[in-house]
Amino acid sequence: MRLDVIVPTHNSAAYIGPCLRSTREALAFAAARMPLTFRVWVVDTRSEDATCSRVREWGAGVHLLCLERNVGFAAAVNTVIPLTRGHVWLLNPDTRPERESLWFLLRRLEEARVGAVGPALIRPDGRVAPESARRFPSLFREGMDKVGLATRWPARWGGYYLGGVEVPRPVPVLSGAALLVRREAWDAVKGLDERFWMYGEDTDLCRRLGDEGWVCFYEPRARVYHVGGGSGSPERRLELGLAALGSMAYYFEKHHGPRAAGAYRLLMRGLALLKWVYWRLRGDAYHRAVQRAVLTFPFEPGPPPAAHPPCGGGRDDPRRRTREGGRTRGG
Repeated sequence: MRLDVIVPTHNSAAYIGPCLRSTREALAFAAARMPLTFRVWVVDTRSEDATCSRVREWGAGVHLLCLERNVGFAAAVNTVIPLTRGHVWLLNPDTRPERESLWFLLRRLEEARVGAVGPALIRPDGRVAPESARRFPSLFREGMDKVGLATRWPARWGGYYLGGVEVPRPVPVLSGAALLVRREAWDAVKGLDERFWMYGEDTDLCRRLGDEGWVCFYEPRARVYHVGGGSGSPERRLELGLAALGSMAYYFEKHHGPRAAGAYRLLMRGLALLKWVYWRLRGDAYHRAVQRAVLTFPFEPGPPPAAHPPCGGGRDDPRRRTREGGRTRGG
């Protein structure tokens, strides 16, 4: 069996070392129990920190490609695919696979018609992240998610998360943070759609795998620690949030048609307007600026323009609350 591990990076110097160390241990554990040849690839999208230098310290054991610009997750992965021949294991740089994780994933992949396998993603607090296995998007779920009802009462308000994270089973969507894909299935759907610059490419991939008759399987015995934010610093939260909105609009257009995409844009702008009014009544300039950015965003896939809403520096400045140890909520 052949395997290619692909780790796209962007300003990931703080995470890439532990990720590669844990990945090497997982590869060694699996190779000792089954015929396995593998290569590890790191595709860097023009990091401005020491990511590439940290990767070079691993020598010939890791193949490094340094791109000239930040092309996004999907395009970074597709750049290296022509150089690979085995099953594809996608890993975020801020993940750390447990030693037995790959072994469980590969064993599950040996089952007929299983096209992709995902592990239980473990949060820093030790809990399984509910996004490890989830449902497909719908306008209702998007609306309930954006107002917080789906997060608090997922069973009643149609949340994305399936629950039962300890149960191995086929699921609609797996997380791309640590996703193993059968090579035959990958080639059948022609890999990732590069119009998803960041976020949504895993949902789209699982949708297309299902359309081709492949099964996406959640395997909780495989555990992968996921810090979150390995390529998304707090300073870029708004920019990345806008990128997620653009990706979701493209997802609805691609899989449900222009009317669904138009309804999604209208829904998101309507909710942003309501939130803008709320934050105006609260006297919070920062969160008003966040919602203003959503209202003026074109909802197109790809990297969003730099968006840095002003903060007044007063009591309602969320960055001031962060420095003082308080909790900052998103807009």
